[in-house]
Amino acid sequence: MDVDLLTHPLGMDPASAGAELGTDSRKSTLDPPVSKDDLAQRFRSWYREAVTHKLWKDWHPEAAEDMQFYIGGKGQWGLRGSYADYDKLVAEKRPAISINHVQGPIDLMSGFERSNRTSLKATPQGSEDVESAKLMTWLLMFAQEQTNAADELSDLFETGNITGMDVIELGIDYTGEKPETGEIVLTRLEPWTEIIWDPYWKKYDFSDARYMLKFKWTFVADLCADYPEWAREIREAAGQLTGIFHEGRTSSRPGDDYGSVRSHPVEDLGEERHFFDPDDARMLVVEGYYRVYYTTYSCFDTVTGTVRPCADHAEATAIRDADPTRIKIHRQESRKIRMGVVIPAAWLILEEDKNPYPNDDSNYPFVAYVAKRKANVIYGMVRNLKDPQRVENKRWSQIVDTLAKWAILRPMYPKGSMTNPQTLGNAFETGAFEYDKEKGAPSWWHAPIAEITKLLESLAFAMKVNLREVSGIGMDPLGLRSETPESGVALARRSQAAQVVATIFFDNFRKTRHLFGRRLARRVQQVNTTEDVLRLTNELGAPVEVHINPAAAEGMSDEEFRQWAQEQAAAGKPAILRDVKSLKYDVIISEAPATPSARAATFLHMLDLVEKAPVFLQVLADKLLEYSDLPDRPELVERLRRIMPALAGGGLPQPPNPTAGPPVPGSMPPGIPPAPAVTAGAQVQPPGPVA
Repeated sequence: MDVDLLTHPLGMDPASAGAELGTDSRKSTLDPPVSKDDLAQRFRSWYREAVTHKLWKDWHPEAAEDMQFYIGGKGQWGLRGSYADYDKLVAEKRPAISINHVQGPIDLMSGFERSNRTSLKATPQGSEDVESAKLMTWLLMFAQEQTNAADELSDLFETGNITGMDVIELGIDYTGEKPETGEIVLTRLEPWTEIIWDPYWKKYDFSDARYMLKFKWTFVADLCADYPEWAREIREAAGQLTGIFHEGRTSSRPGDDYGSVRSHPVEDLGEERHFFDPDDARMLVVEGYYRVYYTTYSCFDTVTGTVRPCADHAEATAIRDADPTRIKIHRQESRKIRMGVVIPAAWLILEEDKNPYPNDDSNYPFVAYVAKRKANVIYGMVRNLKDPQRVENKRWSQIVDTLAKWAILRPMYPKGSMTNPQTLGNAFETGAFEYDKEKGAPSWWHAPIAEITKLLESLAFAMKVNLREVSGIGMDPLGLRSETPESGVALARRSQAAQVVATIFFDNFRKTRHLFGRRLARRVQQVNTTEDVLRLTNELGAPVEVHINPAAAEGMSDEEFRQWAQEQAAAGKPAILRDVKSLKYDVIISEAPATPSARAATFLHMLDLVEKAPVFLQVLADKLLEYSDLPDRPELVERLRRIMPALAGGGLPQPPNPTAGPPVPGSMPPGIPPAPAVTAGAQVQPPGPVA
């Protein structure tokens, strides 16, 4: 396959890219080595590029502020990290009120998603893979249950709607109960504290990102235990950095500046952040994933149509030169993901290796949910709610403060009547005053409580409406009532409009779930490589057993394996999945609801359809049972599906009645209609040919 070499993500052709990586692009290599010196420089350059780029430089503080607004309280008084207005009110002993209207729309969206979860399903690429795809679906369901994927994805959706995005990592842990094959683990990474990547990325699946850098603060002792071969260098670097800090250089605690890593105190690294915490003896460890580009060569025989891979360009040329009229050289530029572990405090490369996920080596092990991204700005639902929330907080604080000072219970006394005003205690702090006795009490003293109350109610309602209009998500999407009476048509229209706004977020989340399903399926294939019998759960919630990677199937043809699998199934043995690793499939998001509430809603819709058109009962009977909450639902569904063909053919044969006794001689056998009745006096004609 010819490849267009005119463009390259690094701004260079593949040849120069290979040279930068320390490889000869003229040679074919499936796993190009990367010099550690080159890797350190690349990590340094990537980090500087990312933290100084406008995309991340603007988003990090905004995301942290968005989260504070969602939580509420003092955080809603912040503005670019400053809480001056709040601190001033507190110092003056004035109210600083926060009435959180930001949390409601977020929780509404999150609750709707949690109540309407869908399931992942493997679909076959060919008709011969139908049974294998079904078993793969069960493995996906098992993996989701073991990793608590449903809750992790829901949290991903919720946080992404708050800050604009959130990231989840699909990894494999080899330190658990299965060190040989490993266990799938999911880890959510907060983008403003734990991960950063190529700011020039555009594609939702990160396929065009040059690098992704994951941060983790690790104690020096733990780091030495994880990398014993580097223990001496790690301790030396920590001792050197501690001495430098104690000589007068200071650092902020890790997590300041919204978790960004901090500047290096030894080398001249410009505006970077510190990578070392001397107080707790911790170092920042960067686990970086990055793309490498390489060239492969093959020779194509135009006569036979066969293709022969070649070790390098020289071998391909030699083969071609033997018969140039018949042999053609194909050159293909490819890319893979590699991984490196770096201690930026000393720019020590602890590890540089190929992708730890070999069956998914062209993809990063991360999946992101991006709520919205416009004009290279990432934001969620909270971003546009912050200013209205600030206004409401300040306005309500002013109202409460004014009422406290000017309400009807405000202390006052005639001039000269109080020899010791301090007997009022703290009343003066709330606006106590004296008035001229001869002139009488001021006319404004009698506060119009009714008018004030009405004004406050209208003001509160206006603020709520304003916040909901800004968010685009009110109480209507889920069928909840609004504060004002409306006709059914008007309510339906508003509900539909609100759901259209929410569709933007759910559509992006659907893309996230699809990418997650594909990554998860790859991990399932990687950890299930040995022979085993797994106890899983099918779509109906019934327990099933699946025999994976059976040694007895080695050497069998496809037809022999299918026959053997059928014989095993007839004998009541576990279902067989021949080779999980090589199974070909696609992963889709099933429309079947995965939560009890969603299943119940589907059941009611189907029941309503059957009531309106009873003819649908013949095709929906098993589905009605499947979506019901009957105790023995799986068994009942299987029984019904076994007899449905007979029902469609006109009904089932009636079983004999044990109480009826033996058949009477001369009577007709079951299933034969009785002879027609004969009236008195009628002639009974003997059987004969029909005219």
